[in-house]
Amino acid sequence: MPGGKFRRFFRKKPSEEGQAQTNLPLRNANQDVDDSTQDPPEPVNKPDLWQRAYDDLEPKEKELLRRISIPKSDGFPEPIDANVDPSVVDRVKALNGVVETVKIQYEIDKEKSKIKEPIHKILQATLSFQDIIKAFAAFDPTGHAPSVWAVVSLGLTMTQNYRSQKEAWLESCVYLTDILARYGFVEAEYHKDPKTDGHVETAFVQVYVAVLRFAAKVQSRVDGNRVVLFGKSILGNALADLEDSIHDAESHLGQWLEIVDRQEQRGRGEDLVKKVDTILNEFERVMGSMDELHGKFDLSGLKTAQEARYNAYTGEEYQECLPETRVELLKEIKLWATDPDQKATFWLQGMAGTGKSTVSRTVARWLDKEGLLGGSFFFKKNGTDRDNAKRLFTTLTKQMLERLTHLREPVQKAIKETPAIVEGMRLQEQFNELLFKPLQSLDLGLTSPLVLVIVIDALDECQVPEDIKAFLSTLPQLNRLKRIQLRAFITSRPEIPVIRGLRSVNYEEIILHKIERSIIEHDIAAFFQEKLKGIREYHGLQQFWPGEEALLALVNMATPLFIYAATICRFVDSEMPRKQLCKVLSTPLGGGASGIDPEYAMLAGLYSTVLKDIVSGKQPKELKEFMDDFQQIVGAVVLLFSPLSSAALSDLIQLDKETTQGRLSTLRSVLSVPRDGDESTTIELLHLSFREFLVSQPASADFWIDEKAIHTKLAVDCLGCMNRGLKRDICLLSAPSARNREVEKTTIDKYISPGLRYACRYWIRHLNNSDESAIDWAMVEGFFKLHLLHWLEVLSLLGWISEAIENIYTLQSLVKVGDIKLEPKGGESKQKGLVANCETGKVIAAGRLP
Repeated sequence: MPGGKFRRFFRKKPSEEGQAQTNLPLRNANQDVDDSTQDPPEPVNKPDLWQRAYDDLEPKEKELLRRISIPKSDGFPEPIDANVDPSVVDRVKALNGVVETVKIQYEIDKEKSKIKEPIHKILQATLSFQDIIKAFAAFDPTGHAPSVWAVVSLGLTMTQNYRSQKEAWLESCVYLTDILARYGFVEAEYHKDPKTDGHVETAFVQVYVAVLRFAAKVQSRVDGNRVVLFGKSILGNALADLEDSIHDAESHLGQWLEIVDRQEQRGRGEDLVKKVDTILNEFERVMGSMDELHGKFDLSGLKTAQEARYNAYTGEEYQECLPETRVELLKEIKLWATDPDQKATFWLQGMAGTGKSTVSRTVARWLDKEGLLGGSFFFKKNGTDRDNAKRLFTTLTKQMLERLTHLREPVQKAIKETPAIVEGMRLQEQFNELLFKPLQSLDLGLTSPLVLVIVIDALDECQVPEDIKAFLSTLPQLNRLKRIQLRAFITSRPEIPVIRGLRSVNYEEIILHKIERSIIEHDIAAFFQEKLKGIREYHGLQQFWPGEEALLALVNMATPLFIYAATICRFVDSEMPRKQLCKVLSTPLGGGASGIDPEYAMLAGLYSTVLKDIVSGKQPKELKEFMDDFQQIVGAVVLLFSPLSSAALSDLIQLDKETTQGRLSTLRSVLSVPRDGDESTTIELLHLSFREFLVSQPASADFWIDEKAIHTKLAVDCLGCMNRGLKRDICLLSAPSARNREVEKTTIDKYISPGLRYACRYWIRHLNNSDESAIDWAMVEGFFKLHLLHWLEVLSLLGWISEAIENIYTLQSLVKVGDIKLEPKGGESKQKGLVANCETGKVIAAGRLP
């Protein structure tokens, strides 16, 4: 712990009664200099030690010190008498600047517990120095010390966005402010002594030189915008030099150090502790009042995509970059995120399987740790609320409110003034009202911008091209945010909608698959070594397995696709890893597939090997049963619009759980399947490329999934599920007037199964993707006659009623006039006040609706 080399005068100690009083007592902390009951001796005229220290500096160091600006603030929250002599104005401003900056940084930091202790110590030292500020001006007439105090504020401001750097700087400031306050008292006592001791003066100068050099080094980092490297890694040597100077000086300043540790000074230290506690308690009281006020804001209208956050639990395999991989890439991204002169947008593009999402999660985790993350949204094709941008800005806004609570009031105001902002508004307008204007309105009193970065992963998997265009059109506005800089880190494949949308955006760019091959090979080799080591140890294989030759072959096969390497490792990790590895090594690169998108060609052979291995050795009858189940189960998994667990999937497609789980368990190389038979965890694709492989007939051959046929079957499965499960007052509320918000979530979960939820929400989307000639319209008509209102009730309870209108419009576009009448049976529309007319597209909804 810095500062442990000498005793602090403000620590609490037992009273030392009867100690010899060989020196004049220091004045009381609350007593003005001019009100002393006994005038102290006139200070002896001694040299300006701060000036001597300044004269010993290099010219470059002097120039850096001259560039340090003293804070403009002149009083907050009255820790120092503002009515001071003009000669000490800079000292007052510097100390007040420290207190004000500490207050602001404490207020905006999410994890206050980590910084409370060092802030407490910094405030103690700062407030203690006020007692000698007038006397100190006499023996620092050239005013070099205020520059060092100003550096404390400067460092806190420059590290405000980077938690690890802030914590490192706070620890340095604890030591620095302790020295400034302590040696201020020591020098004040020395100036009262009529004797002049050259050794003592040399010791003072030695300390002050180190302090001034420390301040100059901080300014040099500020000038170079090297904030990401700011902290222990850069200032460590300067701090060590400072500590060494103190250690050497103590041998010559022993008697003066004893003076400031006397009983009277210790009692004064206890007063300081109480004073600092009062200040921090006031900070927390004000913030508590703000939190209480913010807690009353109703933000329930902000519908979010719950699985879109970078660290949300989705049942998918969570991966970040392994240590010592992607080193240069991550370094470039971090420098972009922390350099105030960089562009507001960063596009990391790459072909499928190059590890974009892994990089995104790693970057998001780092940003979160540093306090820089404003929010994250991971798009996913066929992911719940993640395959379009309808909930993009509401999700980001809600996450940003967690990081910056000051946003709650302007966001709440925007929602109150324009309720449609939370749903149904154009994306550009939603961005302006929910994020841009609230951020633009905030003034936190910061002297440098607060940086927040949003992470948008797999933008190309947004299935609505107009949504991609709309989102990208908002990015140029980020440059207009000054006090709070919002930046966007985006990953995607180089798809046409993304490329076109970025034409009007000024952005940084890295293309993953064009990174130097040797770097990619190094990272993939590190990946293989880590994963194969785990397989080797788990299965008790020889220490040399798989051998250098096999490793090189695997790296050559996989480069530049990390998904290729990951799939190999999952395939090999079986009961017979040696045998599986041999099969992989014999797989021809590209698999001979034709007619498949080139970016998937590398994976085609590997996926074919995996699937053929599953069916190898099966008899004709057994093989047919497997392939029929494969079409039902895997066809559903790859085409569902939202993932389901094995139990929910079995319920939807009406296949027994044992068969579903058994078939899925053989596909762990390409699907995320729970190993413990967990029926609640959703089944996920490990990578979108497996879906693309299966729906490409030339590539997948016998395993081909006919999209239209499977969508048609899933539409029928959904209708069957709803016919079995829907009924009036499904949650047994027995209260027609009950509002949705009055219904407990546990009640909804109890009566509406995951399979039924899925069927109600997505059956029309499956119809829309079906073979029109194969649709059983009589079944659809029968469903509407029996369950139209029951279906709408479920959508209403689940908060999806707005989607019903869109779905009915979609259904209207599929139905030929006169083919079907969509009206409830028995005049129930009059009873409930709801009529659906697909020929005119008019929908009137009432009943149990929000």
